[in-house]
Amino acid sequence: MKKNILVAFGGVSSEHEVSIITGLQILENIDKSIYNPIPLYITKDGLLLLIPNLKNKKAFFTEKRILCHFGKDNKGSFVQYGSFGKKEYIYSAYLALHGGMGEGGQLQGMLECFDFAYTSPDYESSVVCMNKNIAKEILAYYDIPTVKGFAFKDMDFEKDSEKVMESIKNNIGFPAIIKPAHLGSTIGINIANNESELSKYLSAAVQIDKEILVEEFLTDIKEFNISARTINGEIQLSEIEEPIKKSNLLSFDDKYANGAKKTGGMASLDRNLPANISDALRNEIYDLAIKTFKALRCSKLVRIDFIYSKEKLYICEVNQIPGSMAFYLWEAKGIMFQSQITDLIEESILDRDRVQKKRFSYSTDIVEKFVSA
Repeated sequence: MKKNILVAFGGVSSEHEVSIITGLQILENIDKSIYNPIPLYITKDGLLLLIPNLKNKKAFFTEKRILCHFGKDNKGSFVQYGSFGKKEYIYSAYLALHGGMGEGGQLQGMLECFDFAYTSPDYESSVVCMNKNIAKEILAYYDIPTVKGFAFKDMDFEKDSEKVMESIKNNIGFPAIIKPAHLGSTIGINIANNESELSKYLSAAVQIDKEILVEEFLTDIKEFNISARTINGEIQLSEIEEPIKKSNLLSFDDKYANGAKKTGGMASLDRNLPANISDALRNEIYDLAIKTFKALRCSKLVRIDFIYSKEKLYICEVNQIPGSMAFYLWEAKGIMFQSQITDLIEESILDRDRVQKKRFSYSTDIVEKFVSA
């Protein structure tokens, strides 16, 4: 019997549309001789909608969508839907969500409550990776290089914007790059070259996130990306890519404007793959990728982004559910997308089972004593 795989995409996120592309890529490439994919579309308002008859991407807008909910009984974890409460027992949930509640730990926490296996890093790691400020603080603890930064809350800016700006000028200077702490795909990121631009971009940033990161803007930079994954708990690394950008920032358009291509999403980005770099730099990227993966408690699959400036390498960020699942980075090492999907699903089962084996029950009679007192 084929194993039911819940493929979740969409979500309450500014990267909603990008996530749809990734989800449809999974549905098209999953091994249907082993698995029965069940599409779960999460709307921008957070509604959970199954699309049980979705067979290909062209039917995404037309197939019927049915409200559902998660549950668990003595037979296992399930999604339930329809007028008669039909249950589909789920082998694993393949998470193709980017940003927001689907990538930042909230969904992972709920899935853990119902004992679902799922394909992203766990709840704790997802929360940490999603907040660029917290991730930087942890990486600094492990002496992993990141770009010099200054973080503040939206309330700090609303109470005393001049004080925040003065701190940025004293600690970072110009030019400075402004990043919403919880967003991805370069959304909301701007470069301030002077005080006027700083005020303008900070005012915009606090409207879309509750925490802001301001970093020194490095010049003469190159960007490198690598994917890391666990197989049987052991860390493996993909090929390294160098994205090709058209401006100082690798913009949303650079990443996704070609989404209508056959590959779509991040797979359509112009890149040098493999990156044309020295063996010394390649080995440094490998070393920092493994250290970062461990420091941020990652598991299953992530993509790690680097900045290289003036012969120094920095960790930029970790994407715990990368665009297009970074499948092109693994195909460059000869591992085809379908095999990657299978590997990740089966790793999610091993990871879930390892956690369940750690559970224990500690029984006492304190409740009986309390109610009878």
